[in-house]
Amino acid sequence: MASPTTSTAAITLLSTLRCIVGIPALITPTSLSSILSLPPTPTAVLLGRLGGVRDIAFGIALCAVRSSAMKRNVLSVCVASDILDMLFISGCYANGYVGGYPASVLGGGSLFFMVLGLVGLRGIKAVPVSI
Repeated sequence: MASPTTSTAAITLLSTLRCIVGIPALITPTSLSSILSLPPTPTAVLLGRLGGVRDIAFGIALCAVRSSAMKRNVLSVCVASDILDMLFISGCYANGYVGGYPASVLGGGSLFFMVLGLVGLRGIKAVPVSI
């Protein structure tokens, strides 16, 4: 099990990075598209903004929740989302929709976020939750 300090640091870093990545994706998706060598089509801009909103929401949720059970739930959803991102990006690359550079950057970012989420989860004690 990760130490509580390591877990807290990973969660804080994940929350901060999600907001740092999400804000430019929401505000300037065309600039982000050009950095990733993607054509700024309306679909790419929309997907960039949706990803930005999602990352900001996850970042804020990780900052806002206080109970261990809720923090665990938010981190679990973050990790699941990152896994789905990696699968989606891999599929897009395999079908030729994106090149190697954007797939590597986006997939690598999702992998990094997933690892931070898993480190954060390891430090949270399992608490029985009733629904």
